Amino acid sequence: MPYLKMANDDGRPYDYIYDLIKDELKEKISPKLKNGIDKKHPIACKFYNCRYQYYNLEDKIAQKKVFENEISEYFQKINSALLRPFIVDLAIENAVDDLLRHLNDYSGYYKLAYDVKKWEYFSFKPFVGIHYEDSKEFEEMRVLKYGKVDIEKKKVTYGEQEGLDSKKKNFNEHNNEFGELFGSFTDDERLLIANVFFNIKDNKQEGLSIPSFLKLNRIVGDCKDESIYLIKGNYNTSYTKVNKGIEYYSSYKTQIDLLDSTITKLNNLELKVISSKLKRVKYQLKKA
Repeated sequence: MPYLKMANDDGRPYDYIYDLIKDELKEKISPKLKNGIDKKHPIACKFYNCRYQYYNLEDKIAQKKVFENEISEYFQKINSALLRPFIVDLAIENAVDDLLRHLNDYSGYYKLAYDVKKWEYFSFKPFVGIHYEDSKEFEEMRVLKYGKVDIEKKKVTYGEQEGLDSKKKNFNEHNNEFGELFGSFTDDERLLIANVFFNIKDNKQEGLSIPSFLKLNRIVGDCKDESIYLIKGNYNTSYTKVNKGIEYYSSYKTQIDLLDSTITKLNNLELKVISSKLKRVKYQLKKA
């Protein structure tokens, strides 16, 4: 926290500090762990990264299963004493990834806290059950920044006003642009989004607003393969794609190309919650 205070006193903008923090985490902590884990135990890392190929289960259960079986069996063969250090290093790496995702999802909240110098609000923890824009802390900071009179004019996420104003202008000039954006998704992109969307347990806690929720429902609902809606849909390819997500595709190039195209289209629709999760998937793929 003293570092943030000093940067603010020096007139540093939050975006500059935000980029420094992300670079520090990515370049110093994650690579150090990655080099240690991946080089020492590449087979165990592969088991973990490919857990969805072994278990058709939710993430936490799939993690538990792959540790109990494949990874545990691997370390029993080489040296069982190495299992615990591996788990600790992997937990740290996952914690770094979670922190990066949190900073991205809450960028508007922390930017406002930085600007109004509410250092006690840098908790680096998500709000439970509500979107951060609905929190009393965010409301208090908005009043400090804009005053009570202008609050209703500043309801959009702080830090995104300039970009949103530009896009709103474009939408007003081209009334059919939303329709074109929704129609641009391929079925593979829609099914990949459905995989991520389905695994969100708490929309508000994840920062998913009602407009974003409705956009995602429209994207996924426009899937052309209607067989997925059948009761016995688990026997078809589309169902499997939703269930496995990016792990359905065996080709690395196909995975990266699909992630890139999906992320680009999601960003065009301001769906950063889902695009940030897909960016994390892409990051994990590149580490494997």
